[in-house]
Amino acid sequence: ILWRLAQVHFDIADQTEDKEIHKTYFYPGFEFAKKALELNQNSAKANHWYAVLIGKIGILEGTKQKIINSYQVEIYGLRALELDPIYDGTLHLMGQWHYKLADLSWAERKIASLIFAKPPKASFAEAADYFQKAIVAKPDEVRHYLWLGKSYLKLKNKEEAIKYLQMSIEMMPIDDADKLMQKEAKELLK
Repeated sequence: ILWRLAQVHFDIADQTEDKEIHKTYFYPGFEFAKKALELNQNSAKANHWYAVLIGKIGILEGTKQKIINSYQVEIYGLRALELDPIYDGTLHLMGQWHYKLADLSWAERKIASLIFAKPPKASFAEAADYFQKAIVAKPDEVRHYLWLGKSYLKLKNKEEAIKYLQMSIEMMPIDDADKLMQKEAKELLK
């Protein structure tokens, strides 16, 4: 029940780009995930939602906290995959983890090197690999195709990027989050 409450809080906030709604839902969602993990450290979904929500909180709180929280995202994301290696949500999470860390600006990398002796290692190639695995696990998710397309853009593989961005647009959106991602894919294709 607790990890599902964490998921519901995430899902509500994920329907919009409004940062105030994100704050309203991500923080209590994280508390539910934390309680779920306290009750059962061997729950793949509790580990997954803990990783997702601590990552979202890091983004809300700024660059320094995003970098600090990135270690927790990796630890709990990998633990969730250890417990359930074919869950598309965690495969996607780890894809985004690699993508976002590989995409840090020069200034963000400097902050990371000040916070940690050894900043986290990530790559766009690893991100693409995780997104491909997520597609195999659940081929009807707009987000997997969008992020794989974005990864290929960063890898300078324009042909594959166009292919996956186009595929994300052609899918039937399930909710407003899908519509937002399809809007992003259209903008990237332009």
